[in-house]
Amino acid sequence: SATFVVVVVALLGSQRCAAPIERYVVGEPAPHDIVARYDFDVEDHALTEERRQQAREAVPDVYVRDSDREVRVAREIAELFAEGRAAGAVQPSGADALSRVPPDALRVLESRNWDPAIEEVLTTSVRRVMRGMIVGNKALLQSEPAIEVLHVPGSREERLTDYGAIMDLDEARDRVRREVSRMLDLPGGEEAALGRLAAVFVDTNLAYSPEQTRERRDRAAQDAIPVMQRVAKGTVLIREGERITAHDLEIVAADRRGS
Repeated sequence: SATFVVVVVALLGSQRCAAPIERYVVGEPAPHDIVARYDFDVEDHALTEERRQQAREAVPDVYVRDSDREVRVAREIAELFAEGRAAGAVQPSGADALSRVPPDALRVLESRNWDPAIEEVLTTSVRRVMRGMIVGNKALLQSEPAIEVLHVPGSREERLTDYGAIMDLDEARDRVRREVSRMLDLPGGEEAALGRLAAVFVDTNLAYSPEQTRERRDRAAQDAIPVMQRVAKGTVLIREGERITAHDLEIVAADRRGS
C-alpha cells in the first residue's frame, strides 16, 4: 500500500541519519575524536589562494593605446596654422595655439606666410610617426615578459613580448624631426626649426592602465578553480581535546553532507 511505501522510504532514509547529530562550537574542545563517516572532498584554502595568486600573476600589465591621438594632434596643427594665418604677424599672447610655437619656427612660418605645403609636411610627418606606439618610458617595459595592449576606441587587443616596435617619446620626436627634414626642401636652419615644431606635437599614445590590469587580475583570480582535497572515511578530523576552529566546522559539515 501507499502507507507501507512511505514507511519503508522513511526507514531507509533514517538509516544514514540514525546517529544523533552533535553540535560543535568554535573555540570549544572536541569532546572526543571526530572521525569522517564518509569519503568526501573539502577545499584546501591555502592551495586555492596559491592558485589564485598564480592566476593573477599570469595576467600581464595592460596598456591602453589611444588610436585617435594622431587625429587630435593633426587637428591641433590645423588650428595652429588657421590661427597663424588669421593673426598675420601679430605677436601671440596668452594660451592660444601660437604660444606653443618656438620663436625660431614662428619666424619661419611668418616669413613663408603659413605655407599650406609646410602644414601638410608637418601633419603628415607627425601622423606617420604617431601611427606607431609611443610610451613615456620604454625602459619600464624591459622588465616585463609580456604586456597586453588594448586599442581604443574599439576592443582590439594584442599581447606583445617584443617591444622593438614601441618608441619612447624622445625616440619618436627625433624620428619626426628627421622625417620633416627629409620631406622639406628648405635651408637647413629652417628645416631644423620646423622639425622642432613638429616634435612639440608628438605625444605618447600608449600608457599603463592600473585599473584595467587590476580588474583583469581580479577576474582571473575569481575564475581559478578551487583546490579540493579528498578526505577518506575513518580519517580523524579533530582529535579529542583540540580546540575547534571555523575551518574544522567546515570540514565536519562537508562530512555530514556525505559529499
